[in-house]
Amino acid sequence: NIHLLIRREKNDMGTLSFKIALKNNLYGVDQSDKFFCKKLQLNEDMVSLKVRVLYNSSAYCQLPFALFDPDRKLRMLKTGEGGVGIVETECSVSHNSADKGGIPGVLKKGTWILIIHKRRMGSNANADICVTWKEGRRDVEPTTLSFSKHIIKKTPGWYCGELHVHSNHSTGRDSIATILEVAKKEKLDFISITDHFTVSHWMEEEFYKNDEILMLQAMELSGDRGHANLQGIKEMKNPYVDDDGFLAQIFGVDNLPDMANIADEVHNEGGLFTINHADGDGISAWRYHDFPLEKADLFEAWTTATKDFSMRLPAIWDNILNQGIRLIGVASSDSHKATEHPFWALGKLRTWVYAKELSQKGIIEGLKRGNVYMAKGDTRLIFEAISNPKVYHMGEVAGKAEDTVFHIKLENVPRGNLFIYIGGQLENSIYFKDGAPIEYEFSIKSKLTSLKEHYVRIEYYEMPQEPKYWGDVLRTQSTLLLLSNPIWLKK
Repeated sequence: NIHLLIRREKNDMGTLSFKIALKNNLYGVDQSDKFFCKKLQLNEDMVSLKVRVLYNSSAYCQLPFALFDPDRKLRMLKTGEGGVGIVETECSVSHNSADKGGIPGVLKKGTWILIIHKRRMGSNANADICVTWKEGRRDVEPTTLSFSKHIIKKTPGWYCGELHVHSNHSTGRDSIATILEVAKKEKLDFISITDHFTVSHWMEEEFYKNDEILMLQAMELSGDRGHANLQGIKEMKNPYVDDDGFLAQIFGVDNLPDMANIADEVHNEGGLFTINHADGDGISAWRYHDFPLEKADLFEAWTTATKDFSMRLPAIWDNILNQGIRLIGVASSDSHKATEHPFWALGKLRTWVYAKELSQKGIIEGLKRGNVYMAKGDTRLIFEAISNPKVYHMGEVAGKAEDTVFHIKLENVPRGNLFIYIGGQLENSIYFKDGAPIEYEFSIKSKLTSLKEHYVRIEYYEMPQEPKYWGDVLRTQSTLLLLSNPIWLKK
């Protein structure tokens, strides 16, 4: 299946080209069910390197490619939308620059490893691979990233942002400059660009490190059985969490890190592991049933990208909370297009975090504490518990139910219904015909003997029209406006 051609051109240029047949259900020397791999022996130091992959298929295929250097560091990982018929992708790196998906730096001689990921294969595909380089050597100082250490504000308070955003470094449609422009227009305080399969966006984020919008250092891990955002990390993580043993053999190790191993790595770096769109479209829904849920930190409890599926997410979240696993709920637009999109538009669905300062450290610590809520548009929430006579916030443990009074304040909300949940079960719903501002206090009257866990959370839904009948409510993805994190109670 491989036809190799190596030639040296003028001006110290070299070219290596070959053809391959990528097939489903094929395991051989160079490919498995999931991956194709080729070791490239490049015998001279280089100042630039380019990989072009062109494939032709009769059904939809998406075939990202990656290139690892002789030190087994990832130097490029290019993901496109894929397609039917002829699809072409390419990526270039040099000692001081790179295309989107590439990491600049020293290009040393030795054995490089090219990997083609059979991520989506509707049919077999024939591929033409071309690697070109220019010989030479440049001594390069290691790249030092500092944007994640930037402190925007040193004052404590509520800060809002988007924790799941894609740029054109992977499958997003917009540049980072456009994303920042929209974020300012929407009055966001922070964003987290979580591109698939790459951290090349970090290099560009460094350019904007003094911007008024805080940018978290993050990436999205996109496995075959679910996706996870890694927030506040320092190093790129293994993107191939579903290795069938083939890549481990190629790299000469026993195993490549899986989702659980990577969660441990994230925590060692002070970061947070997020379970994304757990009940999505099937392809991207979370199906790592062997993953220890206690290794996760955050859970996307409300997403716009999954549309009507999003209504099931709070119930899945409650199921996890009732196992005693206290994941913090966050919102997500999973934005791939910052403007003019019905569900990807940036800033329409926000995560509010109470933080000691507007910095990556402050936001990460605030998320860990759980004083967090999710909101659509400009709606705002205060949710507190008063117990003997201390005030407790979301994420904290108050007193026993009989000793606690809950206080709610809603701002910028229209006519609608407030829902109060205890241990994931509906306790009460209250209709407010006049909208905001709304203040409401309540205590728990029910006996909680049948509940596994004692916690209280709230939801608020808009009622676009005056209800025709008593008790008539409208609860849909489009009418949900506010979703709180829980306040826990002592049993």
